[in-house]
Amino acid sequence: MKKTPVVMGVEEQAKDVLLNNRRIVRKRGVEYGFTCPSPYLYHWQWLWDSCFHAIALRNFDMDFAKKEIVSLMSGQWKDGRVPNMVHVRHNWRFDRIVHGTGRDTSGITQPPIIATAVSRILEVSPDAAFLEKVYEPMRRYYDWLDRCRDTESDGLIAMFHPWETGIDNSTRWDDIFDIKNFNRKKFNITKGLVMFRFNFVRYNNELMRKVSPYFVKGIDMNCYYFANQMEMSALAKRMGNTADADMFEARAEKTRSAIMSKMWDPEKKVFGDLIGKDCRFSFVPTPFSFLPMWAGIVDKETAEGIHGQITDEKRFWPRFPVTTTAIDYPAFEQDGYWRGTVWINMNWFITEALVRYGYVETAEELVERTVDLVSTGGFREYFNPFTGEGLGAKSFGWTSLVIDLINMKLENPREN
Repeated sequence: MKKTPVVMGVEEQAKDVLLNNRRIVRKRGVEYGFTCPSPYLYHWQWLWDSCFHAIALRNFDMDFAKKEIVSLMSGQWKDGRVPNMVHVRHNWRFDRIVHGTGRDTSGITQPPIIATAVSRILEVSPDAAFLEKVYEPMRRYYDWLDRCRDTESDGLIAMFHPWETGIDNSTRWDDIFDIKNFNRKKFNITKGLVMFRFNFVRYNNELMRKVSPYFVKGIDMNCYYFANQMEMSALAKRMGNTADADMFEARAEKTRSAIMSKMWDPEKKVFGDLIGKDCRFSFVPTPFSFLPMWAGIVDKETAEGIHGQITDEKRFWPRFPVTTTAIDYPAFEQDGYWRGTVWINMNWFITEALVRYGYVETAEELVERTVDLVSTGGFREYFNPFTGEGLGAKSFGWTSLVIDLINMKLENPREN
């Protein structure tokens, strides 16, 4: 996009946030560097936050973008899981008590977008040594998801806690917890109690599934999973590993097929989640149902329908899009945490989806409105979609994704 003074100012602020949130730790004699989501609230390293940080960093500090991924993978468990939190220490939030793993990581995971981050880094800086270093840990992670979270062996992965989805308080979870009138403080207690159940079963995956009231095969999580298996296949090919490339491509196809057969309602023409132990179909109007477009799963006709939903001013496209729940949905909250507010990472996914299917003008408008939003509300965690007021944590790391949107090549779509 055109580098106006406002755009350049936002870009420089994004760099400052990432640099100010930079942290260096030493473990077992090895130094690791990462970017904390917020120095005021989120002090440690988070899985998908760091992936977004790395994608933003690739625009001006490639060396640290790679360190971000290496640091994240340093928290990997022997079974292959990559925790949602790494380098956890004692602090006022009692993170090590809540998670109770006996180590400096949590025991749950988060959206599996590590291969996306690595691929985006390598687009700008082809680095065989970096790929060699992170490939094996990544392969072990995606193998763990296949082995431990594809609970029905149908190609769809399940999550056992709202934190694992990264969108903790989404309106999509109200039905699971029988929530009629959402109260954030009460729901925080509910989530904490589930974590203590995991402590008692020592984060054994089979037992976690049994003791948790939350069981979701989310459309978003499985779109990430599909896309990242495809990324892993491409990365394996770069390394000359045809066996892994074929394996990941086969897994991806299984996931794609399951998404279309189990998570698509052909009558309503919407993608939904499978929730509860009985895996019942559930649809709540949120932009996470648009992610099959980001993943390149849908055909042109379906993409056209999704494009129409995204740009509906009465639903997802107010002054500052994209809302995380449809405006006309009863549970929509303009200031609610993942319940209607705007998050920059979601705008990043939607922009890539629009470009992928040729909606360049809409993508350009979304980028412009996102820059305007950050200019208005600052580098906050999330935003009011009508006023642009910044909410939540200050100096929030992944809001720096705006720098990747500013520099994104909108005329260069990815293959479907």
